[in-house]
Amino acid sequence: MAENSKIPGFQSARLKPFRDWLRAGLLAHGGLALPAYRRLGWKGVYLALCGWPLRSLVWPVHVPGYGEVRSRAQAINFLGNFCGGQLRNPEVEEHLACTPGCRVVDVGVNLGMTAAHWFALQPSARVVGFDMMEEALSAATAALAVSHPGVDWRPVCGVVTDAPGEVTLRYDDPRSGLNSVGTQAGRQIRRVQGNTLDAWLAAEGVDGAPIDLVKIDVEGHGAEVLIGAADSLERTTYLVFEFHSPTELERCARILFGARMDLIAVTGPNAWWRKSERSASAAD
Repeated sequence: MAENSKIPGFQSARLKPFRDWLRAGLLAHGGLALPAYRRLGWKGVYLALCGWPLRSLVWPVHVPGYGEVRSRAQAINFLGNFCGGQLRNPEVEEHLACTPGCRVVDVGVNLGMTAAHWFALQPSARVVGFDMMEEALSAATAALAVSHPGVDWRPVCGVVTDAPGEVTLRYDDPRSGLNSVGTQAGRQIRRVQGNTLDAWLAAEGVDGAPIDLVKIDVEGHGAEVLIGAADSLERTTYLVFEFHSPTELERCARILFGARMDLIAVTGPNAWWRKSERSASAAD
Protein backbone atom coordinates (compact mmCIF):
# COMPACT_ATOMS: atom_id res chain seq x y z
CA MET A 1 0.00 0.00 0.00
CA ALA A 2 3.02 2.34 0.48
CA GLU A 3 3.79 2.16 -3.26
CA ASN A 4 0.18 2.97 -4.10
CA SER A 5 0.58 6.31 -2.31
CA LYS A 6 2.92 7.36 -5.13
CA ILE A 7 0.33 6.72 -7.84
CA PRO A 8 -1.17 10.04 -8.98
CA GLY A 9 -4.75 10.34 -7.80
CA PHE A 10 -4.72 7.19 -5.66
CA GLN A 11 -5.09 9.22 -2.47
CA SER A 12 -8.03 11.23 -3.81
CA ALA A 13 -11.23 11.27 -1.78
CA ARG A 14 -13.14 9.63 -4.62
CA LEU A 15 -10.92 6.54 -4.38
CA LYS A 16 -11.22 6.17 -0.60
CA PRO A 17 -13.98 3.48 -0.81
CA PHE A 18 -11.78 1.50 -3.23
CA ARG A 19 -8.73 1.88 -0.97
CA ASP A 20 -10.73 0.73 2.05
CA TRP A 21 -12.09 -2.27 0.10
CA LEU A 22 -8.62 -3.21 -1.14
CA ARG A 23 -7.02 -2.86 2.28
CA ALA A 24 -9.75 -4.85 4.04
CA GLY A 25 -9.63 -7.61 1.43
CA LEU A 26 -5.87 -7.97 1.53
CA LEU A 27 -5.78 -8.02 5.33
CA ALA A 28 -8.59 -10.57 5.64
CA HIS A 29 -7.92 -12.88 2.69
CA GLY A 30 -4.60 -11.96 1.06
CA GLY A 31 -2.59 -14.59 2.91
CA LEU A 32 -4.89 -17.55 2.22
CA ALA A 33 -4.20 -18.23 -1.46
CA LEU A 34 -0.83 -19.95 -0.87
CA PRO A 35 -1.96 -22.31 1.94
CA ALA A 36 -5.11 -23.03 -0.07
CA TYR A 37 -2.97 -23.93 -3.10
CA ARG A 38 -0.81 -26.21 -0.95
CA ARG A 39 -3.92 -27.95 0.34
CA LEU A 40 -6.04 -28.22 -2.82
CA GLY A 41 -3.94 -27.01 -5.75
CA TRP A 42 -5.69 -24.65 -8.15
CA LYS A 43 -9.06 -25.50 -6.62
CA GLY A 44 -7.76 -23.86 -3.46
CA VAL A 45 -6.74 -20.73 -5.34
CA TYR A 46 -10.22 -20.62 -6.88
CA LEU A 47 -11.81 -20.79 -3.41
CA ALA A 48 -9.51 -18.01 -2.21
CA LEU A 49 -10.56 -15.81 -5.13
CA CYS A 50 -14.21 -16.57 -4.43
CA GLY A 51 -13.70 -15.41 -0.85
CA TRP A 52 -12.14 -12.21 -2.18
CA PRO A 53 -12.38 -10.35 -4.52
CA LEU A 54 -15.15 -12.29 -6.35
CA ARG A 55 -17.29 -12.60 -3.16
CA SER A 56 -19.29 -15.55 -4.50
CA LEU A 57 -18.81 -19.10 -5.82
CA VAL A 58 -19.31 -19.55 -9.54
CA TRP A 59 -19.45 -23.35 -9.15
CA PRO A 60 -19.13 -25.68 -6.13
CA VAL A 61 -15.89 -27.45 -5.22
CA HIS A 62 -15.55 -30.91 -3.71
CA VAL A 63 -13.09 -30.90 -0.81
CA PRO A 64 -12.01 -34.38 0.35
CA GLY A 65 -13.16 -34.95 3.92
CA TYR A 66 -15.43 -31.91 3.93
CA GLY A 67 -17.83 -32.52 1.04
CA GLU A 68 -19.16 -29.86 -1.32
CA VAL A 69 -18.26 -26.23 -0.70
CA ARG A 70 -21.18 -24.38 -2.26
CA SER A 71 -21.17 -20.89 -0.74
CA ARG A 72 -18.74 -18.06 -0.05
CA ALA A 73 -19.39 -18.49 3.68
CA GLN A 74 -18.32 -22.14 3.51
CA ALA A 75 -15.26 -21.22 1.44
CA ILE A 76 -14.15 -18.57 3.94
CA ASN A 77 -14.76 -20.99 6.82
CA PHE A 78 -12.66 -23.70 5.19
CA LEU A 79 -9.89 -21.33 4.08
CA GLY A 80 -9.45 -19.57 7.41
CA ASN A 81 -9.98 -22.47 9.76
CA PHE A 82 -8.33 -25.35 7.93
CA CYS A 83 -6.01 -23.88 5.28
CA GLY A 84 -4.98 -20.86 7.33
CA GLY A 85 -4.82 -23.00 10.47
CA GLN A 86 -7.05 -20.95 12.73
CA LEU A 87 -8.90 -24.07 13.93
CA ARG A 88 -6.06 -26.56 13.82
CA ASN A 89 -3.85 -27.77 16.65
CA PRO A 90 -1.37 -30.64 16.09
CA GLU A 91 -1.61 -31.98 19.64
CA VAL A 92 -5.40 -32.08 19.62
CA GLU A 93 -5.59 -33.53 16.12
CA GLU A 94 -3.13 -36.28 17.02
CA HIS A 95 -5.17 -37.10 20.13
CA LEU A 96 -8.40 -37.40 18.13
CA ALA A 97 -6.77 -39.38 15.32
CA CYS A 98 -5.27 -41.85 17.81
CA THR A 99 -8.44 -42.26 19.91
CA PRO A 100 -11.06 -44.50 18.25
CA GLY A 101 -14.53 -43.62 19.48
CA CYS A 102 -13.39 -40.23 20.80
CA ARG A 103 -16.20 -37.94 21.94
CA VAL A 104 -16.47 -34.39 20.60
CA VAL A 105 -18.98 -31.75 21.69
CA ASP A 106 -19.37 -29.07 19.01
CA VAL A 107 -21.23 -25.99 20.26
CA GLY A 108 -22.04 -23.74 17.32
CA VAL A 109 -22.14 -26.14 14.39
CA ASN A 110 -23.55 -23.77 11.78
CA LEU A 111 -23.15 -25.51 8.39
CA GLY A 112 -21.02 -28.35 9.74
CA MET A 113 -17.51 -27.68 8.42
CA THR A 114 -15.92 -28.29 11.83
CA ALA A 115 -17.98 -31.43 12.41
CA ALA A 116 -16.72 -32.75 9.06
CA HIS A 117 -13.18 -31.99 10.22
CA TRP A 118 -13.57 -34.10 13.36
CA PHE A 119 -14.84 -37.04 11.31
CA ALA A 120 -12.04 -36.59 8.76
CA LEU A 121 -9.57 -36.94 11.64
CA GLN A 122 -11.36 -39.88 13.27
CA PRO A 123 -14.19 -41.63 11.38
CA SER A 124 -15.30 -43.45 14.54
CA ALA A 125 -15.67 -40.22 16.52
CA ARG A 126 -18.91 -39.62 18.41
CA VAL A 127 -19.95 -36.02 17.84
CA VAL A 128 -22.79 -34.17 19.54
CA GLY A 129 -23.43 -30.94 17.65
CA PHE A 130 -25.44 -27.96 18.90
CA ASP A 131 -26.87 -25.06 16.96
CA MET A 132 -29.72 -22.70 17.77
CA MET A 133 -30.92 -22.54 14.15
CA GLU A 134 -32.73 -25.60 12.82
CA GLU A 135 -32.02 -24.61 9.21
CA ALA A 136 -28.25 -24.52 9.78
CA LEU A 137 -28.31 -27.78 11.72
CA SER A 138 -30.34 -29.50 9.00
CA ALA A 139 -27.89 -28.28 6.35
CA ALA A 140 -24.97 -29.60 8.40
CA THR A 141 -26.67 -32.97 8.88
CA ALA A 142 -27.43 -33.29 5.16
CA ALA A 143 -23.84 -32.41 4.24
CA LEU A 144 -22.41 -34.93 6.70
CA ALA A 145 -24.69 -37.64 5.34
CA VAL A 146 -22.90 -37.20 2.00
CA SER A 147 -19.32 -36.53 3.13
CA HIS A 148 -19.29 -38.98 6.07
CA PRO A 149 -22.22 -41.42 5.76
CA GLY A 150 -22.94 -43.64 8.74
CA VAL A 151 -20.95 -41.69 11.33
CA ASP A 152 -22.08 -41.19 14.93
CA TRP A 153 -23.54 -37.70 14.56
CA ARG A 154 -26.13 -36.40 17.05
CA PRO A 155 -27.52 -32.95 16.15
CA VAL A 156 -29.29 -30.95 18.86
CA CYS A 157 -31.21 -27.75 18.15
CA GLY A 158 -31.15 -25.34 21.07
CA VAL A 159 -29.31 -22.50 22.76
CA VAL A 160 -26.42 -23.54 25.00
CA THR A 161 -26.25 -20.97 27.77
CA ASP A 162 -26.00 -20.50 31.56
CA ALA A 163 -29.60 -21.24 32.60
CA PRO A 164 -32.68 -23.09 31.31
CA GLY A 165 -35.51 -21.22 29.61
CA GLU A 166 -36.68 -19.90 26.27
CA VAL A 167 -34.37 -17.48 24.47
CA THR A 168 -35.52 -14.82 22.00
CA LEU A 169 -33.34 -14.66 18.89
CA ARG A 170 -33.16 -11.89 16.31
CA TYR A 171 -31.65 -12.69 12.92
CA ASP A 172 -31.86 -12.19 9.18
CA ASP A 173 -30.44 -15.41 7.70
CA PRO A 174 -30.91 -18.54 9.84
CA ARG A 175 -27.93 -20.17 8.08
CA SER A 176 -25.53 -17.33 8.82
CA GLY A 177 -22.53 -18.14 11.00
CA LEU A 178 -22.79 -14.68 12.60
CA ASN A 179 -26.10 -15.25 14.40
CA SER A 180 -25.73 -14.52 18.09
CA VAL A 181 -27.79 -14.77 21.25
CA GLY A 182 -27.05 -11.20 22.23
CA THR A 183 -27.71 -9.38 18.96
CA GLN A 184 -30.49 -6.79 18.86
CA ALA A 185 -30.50 -6.57 15.07
CA GLY A 186 -32.45 -8.72 12.64
CA ARG A 187 -35.76 -8.58 10.83
CA GLN A 188 -36.90 -12.00 12.05
CA ILE A 189 -37.60 -13.20 15.58
CA ARG A 190 -38.00 -16.69 17.02
CA ARG A 191 -37.93 -18.28 20.45
CA VAL A 192 -35.70 -21.29 21.04
CA GLN A 193 -35.28 -23.49 24.08
CA GLY A 194 -32.10 -22.80 26.01
CA ASN A 195 -30.27 -24.83 28.64
CA THR A 196 -26.85 -25.43 30.10
CA LEU A 197 -24.35 -27.68 28.37
CA ASP A 198 -24.46 -30.01 31.37
CA ALA A 199 -28.23 -30.34 31.06
CA TRP A 200 -28.20 -30.76 27.28
CA LEU A 201 -25.60 -33.54 27.48
CA ALA A 202 -27.51 -35.26 30.29
CA ALA A 203 -30.61 -35.23 28.08
CA GLU A 204 -28.54 -36.88 25.34
CA GLY A 205 -27.42 -39.59 27.78
CA VAL A 206 -23.75 -38.65 27.73
CA ASP A 207 -23.47 -37.16 31.22
CA GLY A 208 -20.56 -38.74 33.05
CA ALA A 209 -18.84 -39.87 29.84
CA PRO A 210 -15.30 -38.59 29.12
CA ILE A 211 -15.14 -35.80 26.53
CA ASP A 212 -12.07 -35.57 24.34
CA LEU A 213 -12.81 -32.14 22.87
CA VAL A 214 -15.29 -29.33 23.36
CA LYS A 215 -15.43 -26.69 20.62
CA ILE A 216 -17.31 -23.45 21.28
CA ASP A 217 -18.06 -20.85 18.61
CA VAL A 218 -21.10 -18.85 19.65
CA GLU A 219 -20.32 -15.29 18.57
CA GLY A 220 -19.51 -13.69 21.91
CA HIS A 221 -21.60 -15.96 24.16
CA GLY A 222 -18.73 -18.26 25.18
CA ALA A 223 -18.56 -17.35 28.86
CA GLU A 224 -22.25 -18.16 29.34
CA VAL A 225 -21.70 -21.57 27.77
CA LEU A 226 -18.81 -22.26 30.15
CA ILE A 227 -20.75 -21.11 33.21
CA GLY A 228 -23.30 -23.85 32.50
CA ALA A 229 -20.66 -26.51 31.79
CA ALA A 230 -19.01 -27.11 35.18
CA ASP A 231 -19.65 -30.87 35.20
CA SER A 232 -18.73 -31.26 31.54
CA LEU A 233 -15.43 -29.43 32.01
CA GLU A 234 -14.43 -31.82 34.78
CA ARG A 235 -14.30 -34.67 32.27
CA THR A 236 -13.00 -32.74 29.24
CA THR A 237 -9.45 -33.27 27.96
CA TYR A 238 -9.25 -30.45 25.39
CA LEU A 239 -11.32 -27.35 24.68
CA VAL A 240 -11.17 -24.65 22.02
CA PHE A 241 -13.29 -21.52 21.90
CA GLU A 242 -13.44 -18.60 19.50
CA PHE A 243 -13.23 -15.26 21.27
CA HIS A 244 -14.52 -11.99 19.86
CA SER A 245 -13.20 -9.44 22.34
CA PRO A 246 -10.58 -9.12 25.10
CA THR A 247 -13.41 -9.06 27.65
CA GLU A 248 -14.81 -12.39 26.43
CA LEU A 249 -11.33 -13.91 26.43
CA GLU A 250 -10.69 -12.79 30.00
CA ARG A 251 -14.06 -14.08 31.26
CA CYS A 252 -13.59 -17.46 29.60
CA ALA A 253 -9.99 -17.75 30.78
CA ARG A 254 -10.99 -17.20 34.42
CA ILE A 255 -13.64 -19.93 34.19
CA LEU A 256 -11.32 -22.40 32.47
CA PHE A 257 -8.44 -21.82 34.84
CA GLY A 258 -10.84 -22.44 37.71
CA ALA A 259 -11.82 -25.70 35.99
CA ARG A 260 -8.14 -26.76 36.00
CA MET A 261 -7.48 -26.21 32.32
CA ASP A 262 -4.31 -24.64 30.91
CA LEU A 263 -3.94 -22.51 27.80
CA ILE A 264 -1.73 -24.33 25.29
CA ALA A 265 -2.09 -22.30 22.07
CA VAL A 266 -3.82 -19.39 20.36
CA THR A 267 -4.47 -19.65 16.62
CA GLY A 268 -6.13 -16.55 15.22
CA PRO A 269 -9.28 -15.92 17.29
CA ASN A 270 -9.24 -19.43 18.81
CA ALA A 271 -7.82 -20.33 22.22
CA TRP A 272 -6.88 -23.96 22.91
CA TRP A 273 -6.96 -25.46 26.40
CA ARG A 274 -5.90 -28.77 27.94
CA LYS A 275 -6.90 -30.39 31.24
CA SER A 276 -4.21 -29.61 33.76
CA GLU A 277 -2.60 -31.86 36.36
CA ARG A 278 -2.97 -29.06 38.89
CA SER A 279 -4.99 -29.91 41.96
CA ALA A 280 -8.37 -28.32 42.58
CA SER A 281 -6.91 -26.29 45.46
CA ALA A 282 -4.23 -24.86 43.17
CA ALA A 283 -6.90 -23.76 40.68
CA ASP A 284 -8.77 -21.98 43.45
